[in-house]
Amino acid sequence: MRQAGPSILLIAGIALAGCSERVIVRAAPDVLVTVEAIAAGEPLATARVHYLFADPPPLAEGDADRVARMRYDAVFDCAANTWGQRAQDLTLVDGRTLSETYPAPAMETPTPGSLADGLVRGVCDPAYRKDHASRRPLASLEKDYLAAMVPAARGG
Repeated sequence: MRQAGPSILLIAGIALAGCSERVIVRAAPDVLVTVEAIAAGEPLATARVHYLFADPPPLAEGDADRVARMRYDAVFDCAANTWGQRAQDLTLVDGRTLSETYPAPAMETPTPGSLADGLVRGVCDPAYRKDHASRRPLASLEKDYLAAMVPAARGG
């Protein structure tokens, strides 16, 4: 298992007062995943999930268009340990955006230890949220992440 390098600690460890809280779910060489705008609710909590790719993947297999960012408006059933998407926005490398809204989210149960499990824990588990919280602005986190990860993602 790889240890987190100093760049990941830099991203996760610096907090600035006065900014809204977000949860850093994953800061890996390929993707930064954060959750913000967490709102408790009965029966469903809501949050925005952001993905930023260091090495943008194709929109679809064999497609020349590459996805730079994804954002989900998501719902979480903390009692059932499930989550689903209400809306998805994709930003392509060339700046175009694609959006889709789902009339009824398909709730999914995440596999323990998966990225989806981290999303659910980031919204539903106060201890996890506290341990992974950052008050840094999203733009600042993303800038530092890309500065640290893009050369590595491209083999540099």
